[in-house]
Amino acid sequence: MGSSQQEPILRNRYFHGKMLTAGDFQLEQDYFNQKRQMLNRLLHGSGVVAGLTVRVQADLQTVNILPGLALDSLGREIVVPKTETCSLTTLPGFAAAGSGAPFYLCVSYLEQAVHRPATSPALLASDSHLTNGEPGYVAEGYRFSLTGQAPDASSAQDSMPVVYLAKLQGQVENGVYRIGQIEPMQEEEADQVVPAEPAPVAPTPEPVVAPVSAPVAPPAEVNVPPKRLATGTVSVSLGSSKMFLAPFNKFVERSFYTEVLEHGLGPGPVCMTIGVEDSQSAGTYYGDLDVFEDTELKKKYPDFALGVVVFPSDGTFKIGLKVKQQTDRESIQLRWWAYKE
Repeated sequence: MGSSQQEPILRNRYFHGKMLTAGDFQLEQDYFNQKRQMLNRLLHGSGVVAGLTVRVQADLQTVNILPGLALDSLGREIVVPKTETCSLTTLPGFAAAGSGAPFYLCVSYLEQAVHRPATSPALLASDSHLTNGEPGYVAEGYRFSLTGQAPDASSAQDSMPVVYLAKLQGQVENGVYRIGQIEPMQEEEADQVVPAEPAPVAPTPEPVVAPVSAPVAPPAEVNVPPKRLATGTVSVSLGSSKMFLAPFNKFVERSFYTEVLEHGLGPGPVCMTIGVEDSQSAGTYYGDLDVFEDTELKKKYPDFALGVVVFPSDGTFKIGLKVKQQTDRESIQLRWWAYKE
């Protein structure tokens, strides 16, 4: 019975007197590149990691692709360091895709051999002379293209791996193609990589209900008025501060949400107020914290926005917190109040 065996993974073993050739140095680079790309494929998959948002300009023929990072199906990193402006008619694949049917904007990994970048012509000429005119460097880049073929996660694209960025729908008017609609690719459609979300926020087991007046045991014949005021706390975990950093150390705003909570006042509309509870000063702060500029309070918390959604049908609500500034805090304690007329 025959057996198939893959070639072993090789890396250089150095010793005094070993002669090194270009092939040995290439093997050194290939070893680490292939290991890293294997981890990218198996741990993260392929798709957009961060950024690469597509926006249509006013002429409806040109798009802007914002900076970002993507991984292709071979595990290679596609880094777009700056905003790119592309006219659809100049992109590869437009002739086949620009007929009015939906098509897709893609990005792919591209590398080419180059000479050493240098501001001095003398330095560049010296480098070219030492290498006998052979380019001595590899520039890792990217290439945008259009295709009418919808993404299919089940089909391999190793011949020309691409990452889908957006679905475009338009029409031809007087021989000119114009974009009518743009849809960012969904995770299940393009197999995009999405940064891990923090663990679900654990709310307090039971909200603390505070009646307006001290409870008094009423006579049996007196009807007890329903509760009209309730309060409670919930801690929102922010996780590690590194999750806020996109490629190139650019801060990325992140939103966090609590689970659906019960306010204890029963079904029906309620009015809610959300504040930040400071355990050190035993105070709770409501409204815009910018009014506390140049105070110790402002230094304790990053810029953030709070929101709440109330579900009158079952007497529940959900709080959202958007962090707008880099912070070392791992959590923020919130105090909520619910009032029912």
